Amino acid sequence: MKFLNLLQKSYQWSNTWGGLPCLTWIKAAEAYANSRYKQAAELYEEGLKEYPKHQARHCAMMDLAYCYFKLGEFTPAINTLNSVLKSVPNSKQAYLRLSYIYSWIGNDQEAMWLLRAAVQHFGTDFQLMHIYVSSMLEAEPPKFVIEECENLLRNLQDVPEEFKSAHKICLLIIDYLKGEYRSSSDLQEIANRSDAPISAKHLLAKILIKDGKCNLAREYLHQALQIVPDYPRTLSLIAIAYLESSDEQEDNLRFALQLATQAAQNSAWMSSRELKLLAKIYYQFGDKISALLLASKAQDINFKRSDITYSSKELDQFISSLTTGTLV
Repeated sequence: MKFLNLLQKSYQWSNTWGGLPCLTWIKAAEAYANSRYKQAAELYEEGLKEYPKHQARHCAMMDLAYCYFKLGEFTPAINTLNSVLKSVPNSKQAYLRLSYIYSWIGNDQEAMWLLRAAVQHFGTDFQLMHIYVSSMLEAEPPKFVIEECENLLRNLQDVPEEFKSAHKICLLIIDYLKGEYRSSSDLQEIANRSDAPISAKHLLAKILIKDGKCNLAREYLHQALQIVPDYPRTLSLIAIAYLESSDEQEDNLRFALQLATQAAQNSAWMSSRELKLLAKIYYQFGDKISALLLASKAQDINFKRSDITYSSKELDQFISSLTTGTLV
């Protein structure tokens, strides 16, 4: 960092935080802004050791957690954000960032319960409500959570114009979770917008796959990848769309394997959802050993997370069938 730039950053730091600047964190912020996440993480860690009680430490920890995330170090990122939430329970950003990482590694239940707690803590917050309901799309929420959420959504008053589309998507997700899925004109109109949220693309793609329109589903999912590149759930949904297609079965299976493998890798092999999908694809290739290894790893993850959803029970049945040779 050049001297004049460092001087200017130091002045801005003093105006923001008061007192003498923390040069280590100023350099960390510079590395962070230029996507040099490994260097930034090392500098943030060094600064936290030097200034463990500094009033800026929680901001530094938030940035450090993001560096960990970009480096694929998800457990340190989660631990860091949990530490922030313990010290600053009113940090909405900490809730959002932590839930995002949980979703990224397929821990959808944890993301949902965390966001539910955030909604209860912060009250009516349209952005937070949209992210919460979107997390339910993958989390297999219990009936009481769906009903609770639906009542809250339908009783919202004076929804701001900029959140009306998100509000519609939330209600459509609730309908989907209740088994009342349909490719409505409202959903299609929102999903076709250039600023459509990823939740609209995912919801529409899921409905299209159920309706057998897998090619169209893949189009929306590729658009979703432009919103959040490398997102494991988007990649695995594209894989599912290939598996469910009736044409060119051999090519589709190969594409599904590539996508499911990438999804599992992007989640650092921590997503039981992605591992289960990959196991099923390997089984379709006739590789029962790889299928069993992957499914067993997914089962172990579910056990550690105390996951008792329908998907986890389905995984248990899949493993049982593999080990007894009854799967056809």
